[in-house]
Amino acid sequence: MPIQFQTWGYIVAAAMTLAPAPPATAGPIADKAAQAEALLDKGDAAGALDLLGEATAIAWQAAPLIIRKALFVEESSGYGIYVERPTPAIYKPGEKIRAYVEPLGFGYGRNAVGGKEIGFDVDFRLTDPDGKELFSRDNFVEVGSPVRYDNREFNLSIAVDLSGLPQGDYIAHFLLRDQNSDKSAGFELPFSVRE
Repeated sequence: MPIQFQTWGYIVAAAMTLAPAPPATAGPIADKAAQAEALLDKGDAAGALDLLGEATAIAWQAAPLIIRKALFVEESSGYGIYVERPTPAIYKPGEKIRAYVEPLGFGYGRNAVGGKEIGFDVDFRLTDPDGKELFSRDNFVEVGSPVRYDNREFNLSIAVDLSGLPQGDYIAHFLLRDQNSDKSAGFELPFSVRE
């Protein structure tokens, strides 16, 4: 008899495993995507893109602060407009290091005249490869920009003058703190100083 019971238990477990799952409820992002697809089918591409923008905004607000890209550059003049420094990054004594950074998930604030703005406070630490702290400063630099819309293509360009730093290997640690939310994210970039 116990064998029959065990067999019956396996059959019930198998039947439960093969039973279809209840339908998933769509969330606001999926709802916006479905509405956008319907508009696109009707030839309203602008309306579809607006709805997809709303869906992206929902995900954006829910996301933590993310560093999409962080690298050393020779120069930068805007979002995605930079000349990458060859890696490994080697600087001459007295040469400034320049970091290009693309954050995601940041908040939007209001400036003194009521317009929107994006802003970050940046903390900086310099360590050797073993983690020994050589320099540290909170609020090392403040970076921000007024914006007309909830721009998502935003970059920071951070220059650090390390004059007097002896030859050797180092790690630059940056912490971005969003001025318009409680979000923060850090990144680190190794570099060397050589003649």
